[in-house]
Formats: sequence, C-alpha cells, structure tokens
Amino acid sequence: MNHINAELAILIYLSIILITLYIFWKKDWFQLNEKNLFHQKLFWLAVIGPVFSFLYFGSFAWIGKSPVLSEHGYTRFYEISKFPLLLLASSVPLASIINNIHRTIQTEAQIEASKIKNMSDLYYAHLKQVCDFMTNFPKLPLSTYHSKYDSETKTRSIVKVNKENFLSQPHTLFKRMFLSSPKTGPVWKINDLFAQKVFSTWVLLQSEMLKYSKIESPSFKDQAETICIIELKIDELVEIFSINEIQRNMSAKIVFENISLITNFTSETQIQNNIDWLYNLIVNLFDIGEYPLPDEITKGYISKYLYHREKIFSSEIFKIKNIIEVDHAVAEVEKSS
Repeated sequence: MNHINAELAILIYLSIILITLYIFWKKDWFQLNEKNLFHQKLFWLAVIGPVFSFLYFGSFAWIGKSPVLSEHGYTRFYEISKFPLLLLASSVPLASIINNIHRTIQTEAQIEASKIKNMSDLYYAHLKQVCDFMTNFPKLPLSTYHSKYDSETKTRSIVKVNKENFLSQPHTLFKRMFLSSPKTGPVWKINDLFAQKVFSTWVLLQSEMLKYSKIESPSFKDQAETICIIELKIDELVEIFSINEIQRNMSAKIVFENISLITNFTSETQIQNNIDWLYNLIVNLFDIGEYPLPDEITKGYISKYLYHREKIFSSEIFKIKNIIEVDHAVAEVEKSS
C-alpha cells in the first residue's frame, strides 16, 4: 500500500470512529443505567469497536498472504498482526471498566430502591400510628334537632336526636398535618401552616371569651353575640380537623325582648363539653406531631374556664323559645324591629 492509500485508509477509519461516536452522543448511548449489561450500548461499543479495528487494520497486513497452519505460519501471523492484536486486546480492559461502572450504578440503584422502600415503610407506619390514635380518640356525645314528617298523620314534628362528634376522616387530617409522602418518608413534626391555622382560630375564640368575661353585667345581646362567635369558631375547628359534620336542619331560637339568638347549643355545659373535647384533641394531636403548644393555649383563659367549669352565661339565655327550620346549621343574632 502506497503512502496516499495509507492516509486514505486512516482517514476512513477515523471517519467511521467519529461518526459512531457522534451517533452514540446524539442518541445518548454513552449513558449507563441499572439494566442488564447486555442492554448497554456502550458495552457493545467496547467489544465491537476493538474487533472492528482488529479486522480493519489486520486486513491490510493479511491481503495477498495465504494462511499457513504451522509454527512458522503462527509466528509470521503474530509478527505482522501485532498492532491489530493490540487493538483487539483493548476490548478486555474497556469492557472491564464499563462493567465496573455499570456494577456501581446497579449498586446505587439498589441502595436508592432500598432507601425508597424504607422511607415508604416508615411513612405508612407513621400514618397507621396517627390514624389509629384518631380512630380511637373518644367521641363527643351531643344532641341536635331534626324535623320528622309522619306520612300517616301528615304532620311534621320536631325531635331531639343524639349524635356523636368524632374524627371521621383520619387520612385527610393526617395529610393536612404532615407534609410527608411515601417517596420522601415521614415528617414527624406538624407543618407550620396547619399549626398556625389551628392556633389563630383558637386564639380568636379565646380573645372573644376573654373580652366577654371582662364585662361586669353582660346584657342578653352581649351573651348572645359571644355564644354566636363561640359556635362559629368551633365550627371552623371542626372543619380544620375533618370532624364529622352533624347534619342539622333545625336550630334553637332563643328570644329576649327584641333580640333573638339562633344556635345549636342548648346549655353552657354543652359549650364547655365541645371546647373541652377540642382542647384535648389539640393537646394530644400536637403532642404526637412533636409540635409545642404556646402558653396562650395551655395557660390561656380557655384552659382556666375549662378547669374551673364556672358558668359565665345566664341560665335564662338557654330557655328555648322555639325550634326553627334553617337551610343549614347556623349561629346568628337577630334584632327584631
């Protein structure tokens, strides 16, 4: 082979190599993954590349020579094929390097899969622990009014129905409380947004009750407005904690002079029981959620009100005038003309 032909042969070889590398780069075949080694394009490049180089350069040394199966023939073949054989031998270290890298990637993938599984197991264990507590948390007995229609007499009567407050959606409440998932694992502490929502609602309830307690001789209107606010704030907490919603279509209407109070409370004991139940729920849930309660909740006016169980409302205010039908459960103060 003359000088010009040799340069052309090398140029062709380099062109093939560069085109192959470009295709691998374009199709992202240099990237290894955790799949079987025989699925890795880079591994086959490390094997086929040296074989192709061996045959390509060897062909120039073997052209015009007949194979001789003797000691002299083998020696002669080795002498003229040293460079092609060197290229062929490069497949062993190249394939070994790729194999080691692939094994490292597989190990990392196994560790990651194990980590995800552990995170998932911890998440579901935490979910079960919290939901079991919610499911077993004591229920709050309460009563409400319902309108009952008798088809025989074609009359409608008002009946008092006993119900219970309980945590009816533990999974929903868990997701509100904790910013965790099976992939990221459990977050043991209650998220700040949920905590602040609970605290702000409780503090508003407490401030209204504290403001009312400082009135020396509260009027019927003062009492009615405070009871109305208490009921509204309790309803907000009921929604925050996904507590079962009692279906009501009747409410008590309490009238004094020209002021009417529409409420679902029939006694101050009922108010205290509702607040006490919610207070214990907050204390226990935030203890499980490793979130410290501020002193304004644990040592505030409401905690003292629940501890002493003193009545701050007049018994007269709960003397029900009549039961009225409403579109939904309401707490409202009306002023008659």
